[in-house]
Amino acid sequence: MKPKPCRRAEILIHRYLDEELTPAELGELAEHLGACAGCREEFRSARKLEELVRQAPVPPPQVPAEPQPPAEQERRKKNGKNKDTPLSLKSV
Repeated sequence: MKPKPCRRAEILIHRYLDEELTPAELGELAEHLGACAGCREEFRSARKLEELVRQAPVPPPQVPAEPQPPAEQERRKKNGKNKDTPLSLKSV
C-alpha cells in the first residue's frame, strides 16, 4: 500500500491532467514530486499516456443513412422488409 502522501499525489496527478487543480494543490503536487521519485515517474507515465491518447486518431461516428424510429425498425423486421434491400421487380 502506498503512503498517504503518495496516494494524495496520485489523485492530484490525475486532477492536474484534467486541468482541475487549484493553485494550492498545484504547489502541493510540485512539492511532493520534487521529493518523491516514484511519484515523479508515475507523473511522467501519466502525461505520456495522455499525450498518446490525445494523438490517437478518432474514427468518425457511423451514422445510418436514414435513421428510423425504433418502432419502424421493429415493424420492418417482423414483416421481413428491410429498407436497405433492393426492390424486387416481381412485385411490380
